[in-house]
Amino acid sequence: MKRYIILCAATLLICGSASAQKDTLNAVVQVENSYNPTVARAAKISSTPQVEIQSNSTPLDIIFSQKAQPFRQFVSERNVKESMPAQQEQFPGYARIGYGTNNNVDTKILYRIAPTKRNLLELQGSLEGYNTTLDGINKEWDSRFYSTNIVARYMHKLRPFNIGVEARVRDNVFNYQTENFFGGETDKQNSASYSLHTYIKSNNTGALSYSANAGYAMNTRKYSAAKEERITESHISVGGNIEYELPNNDIRRLGADVTIDGFLYNGNMRPDTGNKYSSYAAIGLNPYIDFHFDYWKIRLGMNSDIMTANGTFISFAPDCNIEGAINKNVTLFASATGGRTPISLAALEALSPYWLYTPGDAQYASAYNIADLNIGARFSLSPLSGSISAGYSYTKDDLLPCLAVYDLAGTQFAQATSRNLYATAAVGYDYGGWLKFAADARYNHWSCTGNDLYLLYKPMVQANLKAEARLYDGVYATAVYTFTGYTKADGIRNEEMNALNARISYRFHRQMAAYIQGNNLLNSEHQLYPGCEAQGTNVIGGVSINF
Repeated sequence: MKRYIILCAATLLICGSASAQKDTLNAVVQVENSYNPTVARAAKISSTPQVEIQSNSTPLDIIFSQKAQPFRQFVSERNVKESMPAQQEQFPGYARIGYGTNNNVDTKILYRIAPTKRNLLELQGSLEGYNTTLDGINKEWDSRFYSTNIVARYMHKLRPFNIGVEARVRDNVFNYQTENFFGGETDKQNSASYSLHTYIKSNNTGALSYSANAGYAMNTRKYSAAKEERITESHISVGGNIEYELPNNDIRRLGADVTIDGFLYNGNMRPDTGNKYSSYAAIGLNPYIDFHFDYWKIRLGMNSDIMTANGTFISFAPDCNIEGAINKNVTLFASATGGRTPISLAALEALSPYWLYTPGDAQYASAYNIADLNIGARFSLSPLSGSISAGYSYTKDDLLPCLAVYDLAGTQFAQATSRNLYATAAVGYDYGGWLKFAADARYNHWSCTGNDLYLLYKPMVQANLKAEARLYDGVYATAVYTFTGYTKADGIRNEEMNALNARISYRFHRQMAAYIQGNNLLNSEHQLYPGCEAQGTNVIGGVSINF
């Protein structure tokens, strides 16, 4: 315990600042299983962040994702350049192909078509994954995981508003660790999602602005317990936002967000006997008022949620933020947020693609984050910037990941009310564009109702270091180091993770580059998820082209 505290304190002192960030390992749903999951003593849940080729115009993001996944999804909502590293603006297309020592595949392509200033069509696709032998729980595991993602977007600008449509396809093929598959039906697991969404958004400069969206998504999972044929969830969603600006007034903006979601399940998830998944609706309303006093901004809002699954629940949670500059270099901030999270197969998939479903399992209840309170400060002393914060989160019906072992090894979840007292720190430094450095750290103190063993997969100390250097014209080197120490429960602590990735890229032509990347160079032995071991040290190499 003492060395964890020392490590975290040292990282905080080095950083001198922090970034408030959500714990992406937080559970979002709850379950009562028809069996007792086995909790492994030496299991871990984390990942080594992927390293992308950087260009000299790409800023270094000082916030590192803690979300564990055996592949990196191609599409990024935050910044499309994360999907096409070293992309030059004058080229509409980008493609990359790479291959690795664990039969790793790294293939990506993007193309934009803008026939006029009012139209934009964007096509994206990727294939990523691996196929190798890993150390299983009881024996060697011939593990494979390949993910295919296809995205098509179209946007058209009209005078009063923009309209757009987006279609997505995701298909994962993988296998669980297995003993005998209940008689050995199949080890060809598959999960997929198909979605189509459309939206309109006002683009005028008047006081009134609005947006609206509607969509349909189908999430499926095949052979999740190696026996059932397929489970399917249909998700229908509509929503919108309206805002009214009040010029020359302390009350600057009045607004409200509305979301309505409906979830429908196929017959395989509604068995005649035992527990079953019932179709349900989730409705969310978020009214808010924005104030602006000189150098201070304040938002007062409330999340109101209605959930009809497992009975009807009406809940309220705050949505309040305040921030203000005390001088040109330092900004103070505080927030109080919360709300319910709808139950969905997509939410479980995001927590762990190795999620196990067995017929008769009880339907998950929605997690209710009663409050997440956070206070801190940000600073900017060019070229140095960073932040520091502390907070407290209280969540009912939190979903806590566990390792389930019963012929199959995968992720199952237990329900509990969780509490987390945390502190975070982060710093970023850019030295003339040729050397960029970032670091962040987080300390969590977890507690929960019920069995403390449910906390074994909750991180206690997290620290990340990232550096990027331009070694020579066209030559870039990037390294990412991640440390995670886990919560101790009932005298048991999962082994800490020390993971290092490094990458070198060389732009040998105006439109072409080559790269080589080493993953998990310290050969850290940990699990990406309960039931999924990480790959050992491996190397991927490839080429990219702008066209």
